Order: sequence, then structure tokens, then C-alpha cells
Amino acid sequence: MKSRKSFSELLALARSYKAITLVFSPQIDSLVSASLLLRLLKDEDVDVQLAPFYEATKPIDTRSPILLLGVFQRSVVSGYKVLHLDDFVGRDPRSSLSLSLYILRNLKDIWIVPQELEVLVLAALLSRAQSSIYDEKLLQVHEQLLREAVSRGVYEVVDTLRLFGYPHAPLSEALERTLEPYIRGISLNKDGVIEFLKRLGLYDSILRSEDRERLVNELEAVVVDYARSKVELYGSKIVLKSTTLIDDVYELVYILHTAIDSGDIEKLLIIGIEPQLLDAFRVRYVMLKHDIRRVVDSILAGEIHPKRIVLRGAYVSLIELDTDLKRIPLFTIHKILRGLGIVESLTIFKDSEGYAVPLQMVEPRWPLDMEFNVVGGAALFKSIEEVAKVVQY
Repeated sequence: MKSRKSFSELLALARSYKAITLVFSPQIDSLVSASLLLRLLKDEDVDVQLAPFYEATKPIDTRSPILLLGVFQRSVVSGYKVLHLDDFVGRDPRSSLSLSLYILRNLKDIWIVPQELEVLVLAALLSRAQSSIYDEKLLQVHEQLLREAVSRGVYEVVDTLRLFGYPHAPLSEALERTLEPYIRGISLNKDGVIEFLKRLGLYDSILRSEDRERLVNELEAVVVDYARSKVELYGSKIVLKSTTLIDDVYELVYILHTAIDSGDIEKLLIIGIEPQLLDAFRVRYVMLKHDIRRVVDSILAGEIHPKRIVLRGAYVSLIELDTDLKRIPLFTIHKILRGLGIVESLTIFKDSEGYAVPLQMVEPRWPLDMEFNVVGGAALFKSIEEVAKVVQY
């Protein structure tokens, strides 16, 4: 196939130069793609330099090629050999399909891919959802690519409760862990879970089919009170067959989002080489749950009101917080609210010092024509006009 031949050409090119610069975006799919390529090229003794698009405005080494991963090239850059990964893996650059899935499909012709990397790619795929991570259309458009790229022994798609960790984790634990959909009074609330299950007579009991229906009805009755989009707590879900490193790929999406929010991008880049770093990311994720719950509960209670504004002809959400934005996992909070239909696809945050935009929402373009301050996982701006120039609509 042409895509497989082209990938071989990319490897041959990298070997001939013995060096390459990977320019990526701080989105899960691009980061996982960079991590997979880093592992592969290191095995080929290629010197790999990595840079997020907002730090790659002036590459130092003009001799080695520059490979863009999910990053748009805005203008011709003389003196540099600029390549696009899409051209080597058979992906239409206008496509919304997962880039890392294309890489994984090609990698299987070269070496045996560890299962934990396949799970990472599944998470990268789910991270491309525009609203709910349970969007069934997302799996449908990736159906053929999934068959070609991911081993069937890694996962299965079953109808079950859409709770983080379920069915591997006990029901009470899964309810507490679930961030999408966010269930007020239950998500991240152990006492709330116990009280809820005891009221239904389901605490420490085996869940029968009639109990499951009653449980789903009760949970959806809670969510419908504040959700603005339809939420289904029972339906098709990817379930991992092995839980050695992670037991729920949907929760993994949120673990990776909080890692980006925390500024752990450099560590994420080596996750393909050291998958055990997921344990450290999980610890950070757990530590941030208090801040997540505090902000989300305040919004659901009406104490904080997301505003709908127009920015360059598009509707976006603006959330004003009375806390230091640099300490809050902004994109994670956006994803929770987006899954409930409470915010638009783009959310801007504001505090007393200015505006913050999660890096995942900044348009990944290179070379960058406007510099901005990056702290943790957010780009900071003094005015809404500056924000309008860099975000991805």
C-alpha cells in the first residue's frame, strides 16, 4: 500500500540525515504520535529533537528535516526541509481521523507493538471527540482504521454502564471516579456515592439487570437537571481486556488531559518509551480532583456563570474565576462541561490578571506569527483581542 511505502521512505530519510526535528501540538493525538515516532527513531539511532509548535519558531539546526505532526504550516520557510507526517502515513490533512492510529498501523509492519502503546493510541483517538468521549460516530468513522491498527485482543466494544473503570472496578468506585458524565453529588464524592447506593439498596450488592435500569434512571435524573445535551449512562463502550497498566481508556483520556494542563508535556513525550509514567500521571490526576470538583460544582450550582460571547463571528464560552488560573486544570474542566453541553467547543478563562486559554485550544500553526506566554498547560493573554488571534475556531 502507498501509505506503508511512504512510511518506509520517512524512515529512510531520517536515517540518511541521522537527525530530525519533530514539531508537535500539545494535543493528546499529536503528543502520542510524537512519542511513538521518538521510540521508533531512537531504535534507528536517529537524533531526535522535539519542540511544541509555539517554541519552534526558529529551529537551530537547518541541516536536518523538520517533521510537522498535526501542525499546520502557515508559510514557506526558506532554508529548511519541512515535511508533513500526513504525507507519509496516507492521511488526508483535512481529515479529522486520528494521526496516531495511522502511525500505529504502519508500526505493526516494523516491530511488535506493546499493548500499553495500543491503549495509548485508543485514548488518543477518543481525545478527538468534539463533545462527549462516548460519541459513537467517532468510532464509526475510525472503524476500518481501528481494525487495521489495533489488535482485537486489546479491547472489545460492549453495551455497559458508561462509568470510569466499569465493569472492571466495583460500582461504588466507578461512580466516584467518573468525570464524564459528571454526576453532581456523586462524581469525586465517596460519601455521596455511599449515600446514593444505600438509598437504592445497591450498596455492596450484585447488580442485576432490573437494578441496572433503575440505577441508570436515577443517575440520568440527576444529570438532566443541569445538562444541556443528551447524556446516556448506558450504551456502547470500549472495554479493555487487560488492566495491567490502566483499566479504563476513557479515564485515561482525562488523565492525559490533566497531565497537559499541569505542564507535563516533556514527560508525555517519552511515555512511548516509559509507559510506567502513567502511574505518575494518575497520581497527579488524583491530586487535582479537589480543584476540579470545586470549580465544576460551583458552575453547576449557578455560583459561576459561563458566558456565551462572539469572537470573530464564532460563539465561544467565557468563564471568570476568582482563583489563580495557573493552578487550575482548565482544559479538563472544559471537557467535563463540554460533555454536558454547558460550554461551546472553545472556552476562554478569565481572572483578575487577564485571560487564559488551554494550549489544546491554540491553533497549532508553524511558524508562529504571534508569541505568547505559556505557564503550565495554558497560554496567557492580557486582552481578548490577543486571544482571538491565536485560538482554533
